[in-house]
Amino acid sequence: MSHWTDRAACTGLNMRHWFPDDNKGYSRARAVCQTCPVRVQCAEAGQDETYGMWGGLTPDERGHHKAARVRPVPVIDPRDVDELERIVAQAHRRLDQMGVPRVRRERVA
Repeated sequence: MSHWTDRAACTGLNMRHWFPDDNKGYSRARAVCQTCPVRVQCAEAGQDETYGMWGGLTPDERGHHKAARVRPVPVIDPRDVDELERIVAQAHRRLDQMGVPRVRRERVA
C-alpha cells in the first residue's frame, strides 16, 4: 500500500522551495501545491509545523486557518442528480446559517 506522499506533486523536486532559509519566497512551491492531488493530506500532516510550506499553506497561513481546515473537493458523477441536489441543498443551508442572502435567477428556457 502506498503512502500519500508517493502521489504528491512535489515528489522528486528540490525541497528548498518548500523550506526556504528565510521562511519566505514560496511562489514556486505554491504553484506546485495548487496542482497536487494530496494537498489536503499534506496540509493536515503539516498543520502544527512552524516551518515550510505544507499543503500550499505557509506557517502564517496555517496559523490563520486552524479553524477552517482545507477540505477535499468531492468528485461527483454529473449524472447523479440526487447527489448533486443533496450537495446544493447542503450549500444553501450553510449559506442560510451564515446569513448570506440568496440571489434568485430566472431560468432561461
